[in-house]
Amino acid sequence: QKALGGCDIELPCQVPEGESFVLGDHRNVSIDSRSSAIGCIRDSEIIGKVFLRIWPVKEIGPLK
Repeated sequence: QKALGGCDIELPCQVPEGESFVLGDHRNVSIDSRSSAIGCIRDSEIIGKVFLRIWPVKEIGPLK
């Protein structure tokens, strides 16, 4: 069964310049950019950095 989660934003959604659309790991219970309470977030608010890809397995390895 697909886990679509809740979505109360207007679709299609245009992500503004300098912002990101973020999704949680568990869509059926995550509160993320699909919720008008969160929406898109400013890129300046992102504090993490991706350095390793583990999925898909055939592309596992460090990111540049």
